Amino acid sequence: MIPSIHIPRRFVTRSWGGTETVVLESVRQLNSLGHRAKVFTSTALSQEPGLTQTERVNDVTVHRFPYFYPYFGLSQEQRQGLDHCGGNLFSWHLLGALARERQARIIHLHTGKRMGGIARTAARWKRIPYVLSLHGGLLCRPSSESSRQRQKSDGALEWGKALGLAVGSRRVLQDAAAVLCLTRAEQSALQQRYPRVRCRVLPNGVDLKRFSQGDGEGFRRQHELPTDRPLLSVIGRIDPQKGQLTAVQAMSDLPEAHLLLVGHQTDASYVTRIHQEVEARGLQQQVTVLAGLSGQELVNAYHATDLLLIPSTHEPFGIVALEGWASGTPVLASKVGGLSEIVKPETGVLLDRLTSGSLASEVTKLLRQKDSLHRLAVQGRREVARYSWAAHANQLLEIYREVLSENLVRQ
Repeated sequence: MIPSIHIPRRFVTRSWGGTETVVLESVRQLNSLGHRAKVFTSTALSQEPGLTQTERVNDVTVHRFPYFYPYFGLSQEQRQGLDHCGGNLFSWHLLGALARERQARIIHLHTGKRMGGIARTAARWKRIPYVLSLHGGLLCRPSSESSRQRQKSDGALEWGKALGLAVGSRRVLQDAAAVLCLTRAEQSALQQRYPRVRCRVLPNGVDLKRFSQGDGEGFRRQHELPTDRPLLSVIGRIDPQKGQLTAVQAMSDLPEAHLLLVGHQTDASYVTRIHQEVEARGLQQQVTVLAGLSGQELVNAYHATDLLLIPSTHEPFGIVALEGWASGTPVLASKVGGLSEIVKPETGVLLDRLTSGSLASEVTKLLRQKDSLHRLAVQGRREVARYSWAAHANQLLEIYREVLSENLVRQ
């Protein structure tokens, strides 16, 4: 048995994303195989961020610990923005809980920075290994994404560098027993820059059974979506990285279609821009925006969709493509990041240069070729069978055993 602790930066059901899905399904699979796994995280975006919490989320035990951002002059709006995406937080409570932990044989980090440094420090104290999953990419991440993240704390004075130094936050990647990448491109880039780091490719998975059955017609009726027009959907957090604005702009050239945007809103200014664009272009009857859906409602949204759009500017993997395929929905995506590896010509369409014009043109072509859409859906379903969470967990256990064996030899 290999008891493990999984550490994402945040973990709340009301603001769910790809990382949360991977953590949840990994832990569920490990527990089903008899390995005790649990989640330690911060209280970011929880109802009571100042209190230590324990909750069961879909049969997974989640422990949340109070945290803070080491900045002077950080506004509440800035704090919320950092909570939603990429905030470099610190938690003494998490460090204490890890120090007191007696069962775990390995720590699995799903974040880096100061929180990663906390796990690194605890692992060194306890003489157990830790592995690091790069869910957001690292070396293959566009510079524009990093720049936009830094802007979230503009005007505030950071005082936390000493904290990062104390826990070795800049050594999190180099000192990991293994670094898990989502794509071969990321693995290659990491191996070139950090030749001594053990890098393994571990793709994300999907719940094949869950996404295979849904009520698309009922979903359209429930949300008053047209039943006589093709439905195009962008599913994922509403954020500049996901490219919803480009999809909205493309709708001016797609009068016969309807666009559905589904996702948690992580950037309020971007959401405002989307609504302004809809009004400016007179698309109120062509665009529907729904807050993040979960459970069967999310599955139904996929089944209601005629063509899944993934117009991302950056996508480390693209778990939404797997969910689309598992639902029998054809995929049209931008050729970026992990999407360029997992989407093949027979399973989807990739756009080399994403603009509203190129997107509208490709959508028009596909909607006129019903046979092509059907073929993409069928091939996508065949392809996604390789991405079960059971297969993901078995690969993960192989990595755990490898690093534990090496750690035993060192001791």
